[in-house]
Amino acid sequence: MRAVAAGLYHPWAALHMPGVGRALLSLLTGTGVGTKFFYKSYITIFVLYRMNTTSSPSVSNNLQAEINKASVYIYPITISLTIISNLINIYVLYRPKFRSCSITHYFLAFAFTCLLYTCEVPVMMFLRLRFGYVVTSTPIGCRLQTFVIYVLPLFISLMLVFASADRFFASALSARIRNLSRVRIAQQIIITVALLTAIYAFPHALLYDLNLKTNQCVAYSYTIANIYLSSRIVLSYILIPIAMTVFGCLLVRNIQRQTHRTAPHAMNTQQEIRMRRVENQLVRMIVLQVSVYLVFSIPAGVGYTIITFVPSMNTPFMAQVRVILSLWQQTIYFLPLLLYIFSSKTYRQEFLKTFSLNNYR
Repeated sequence: MRAVAAGLYHPWAALHMPGVGRALLSLLTGTGVGTKFFYKSYITIFVLYRMNTTSSPSVSNNLQAEINKASVYIYPITISLTIISNLINIYVLYRPKFRSCSITHYFLAFAFTCLLYTCEVPVMMFLRLRFGYVVTSTPIGCRLQTFVIYVLPLFISLMLVFASADRFFASALSARIRNLSRVRIAQQIIITVALLTAIYAFPHALLYDLNLKTNQCVAYSYTIANIYLSSRIVLSYILIPIAMTVFGCLLVRNIQRQTHRTAPHAMNTQQEIRMRRVENQLVRMIVLQVSVYLVFSIPAGVGYTIITFVPSMNTPFMAQVRVILSLWQQTIYFLPLLLYIFSSKTYRQEFLKTFSLNNYR
């Protein structure tokens, strides 16, 4: 098995872009539109692939030229949006109203890692398209880039898993479980997960090397390499989405139980009322963010798995498709700002204060 480094940009989320909103709606409402969306996406990919196998090389070259030309303008926009939005998220979430909640620290780790990822991967893609600089064209660059491409998205997804788990702990009826939702514990988990993620991803840098004949960064085809890459796919695209879904369902169940059990007089101070309001808004923020993440990550996981284990799919045409979808996938890293604004009144207020617009609320 040989996996080209370009394939590590796993952006299979949106060949059928008009259906993204309907897919998200299906996740939130339980309709079957999301399934149709994913099915149509895979059919579209297959049809385009079959059309490309019968097209002339000149058509493929023209398509690649147009994609590269558009990417030169799109990448700076997505990079700028991601950097600005995550800097705003870090500034707003670090305010006292949010900082006292344990889940906020997972959001902060998520935003900070998105900044690191954007400054590394999309910037390198832009330099390759605009100036012809390929960081993976050297042995060190090949190993380092493949390590970064995997470790940062893995850590980002794990932060969403633990953020969902944190809200589940905070909403539990058992006091012992609720004690797990504390700022101190969240900080310890973030540091521990960062170290374990780096250790787990380190072999990834050893399994890839530069093929001097093709000038491509490829993975060794040893059995141990195949086992490790398979475990990576299972972790990133099966276990993590399942964990997000399970904790999300448990969180909704706990909230429903609290709604039936909590009496109106249970909150007897204004401070408790405000704190409960912020907690509820944080729940909406994480549920919405996880839903959007799953919509984009599940098709990406399926696509990356196919490319990894089916070498015949690793064609120049599919490389062009990955460039298109990588541009679309970048929205995951700046979209949380909009999700937070629309789902949390407290966040909106703090956001407006940041720009001194609170008088216009």
